[in-house]
Amino acid sequence: MRDDIEIIDTTCTRIYFNIDCSGSMSDVCSDNRTKMSHILHTLENMLRVLHSKKEANISVHIQAFDCGIYEYVTDEKMIKDNNIEEIIQKIKGIYPRASTNIENALKIINKRISTYVLDNPTHNIVHIFLTDGQITEGSYDKDIIKSLVNDNYANIFVGYGIEHDSSLLSYISNNKKGEYRFIDALEKAGFVYGEILNDILFKALEDVEILVKNGEIYDYEKNTWSDTLYVGNLVNEQNKTYHLRSSNSIDVNAIIYGKSIISSDKIVDKQMEIGVVYNNYLEDLTKYIFRQKTQELLYEVRHVSDNDNDNDNDNDNDNDND
Repeated sequence: MRDDIEIIDTTCTRIYFNIDCSGSMSDVCSDNRTKMSHILHTLENMLRVLHSKKEANISVHIQAFDCGIYEYVTDEKMIKDNNIEEIIQKIKGIYPRASTNIENALKIINKRISTYVLDNPTHNIVHIFLTDGQITEGSYDKDIIKSLVNDNYANIFVGYGIEHDSSLLSYISNNKKGEYRFIDALEKAGFVYGEILNDILFKALEDVEILVKNGEIYDYEKNTWSDTLYVGNLVNEQNKTYHLRSSNSIDVNAIIYGKSIISSDKIVDKQMEIGVVYNNYLEDLTKYIFRQKTQELLYEVRHVSDNDNDNDNDNDNDNDND
């Protein structure tokens, strides 16, 4: 994607922040600051950036959760029309409290979003969910939790620290508009949130899909090959690499479809000719061979815990039969 995409002022976006404020957020990081202080510092920076983008029409809703729900910012006005210092002062009231109930946090945010969408059906919705731990209250069932993730709008799940339930977040974010990001050290949180803001502010194409003729394209999330791949959104300066295979490489081509944000044409399609590499001019594809194998292994690793759970259930059933 080119690097000169501008913010579109005709699009209204509502961002819902869903922040874990359970007791573990009081844990101290390597720099002697608590997890909560890192998150609040990063959230403040994000809000200041959004407020400074006067050409963007963005409003925010901020709630924190443990076993309960605490709403701090619910104003539906655009953030650029608010007093940013008043908003910052409100979020400074977030502090670590009790246990972690992800089920309840998703239920409540869904209610808030549903109410908002009824009055603003054309607005874009982005839900950003931040947690550092695992469920200690409410449902533990992954399928029940996933059923609460509405794939009609973007859901970005951010897990920070090695103690969070990566298996759960990966599972419930596995839909067309879902995304899971991992922060190993909270000191690096600003980089991840910067990418998230960039994706929101400088989006060019929505619901992008690649159709391959006379070949197949690899989907690393499913570890499968097919003639179509759903990509999602494409944004400013984004560079993506995809692996294709074919038994007839001379006739391979790909068509990219998407909904344009920056063009008057609603539907955009771009046909790409795939360059054929002959033996006499063979490009060294070694790094892509390793990349392909790495993606396949990563898929297996991501599903190790699922297989372990299945085995545990089988053992339980065997014991029941004895």
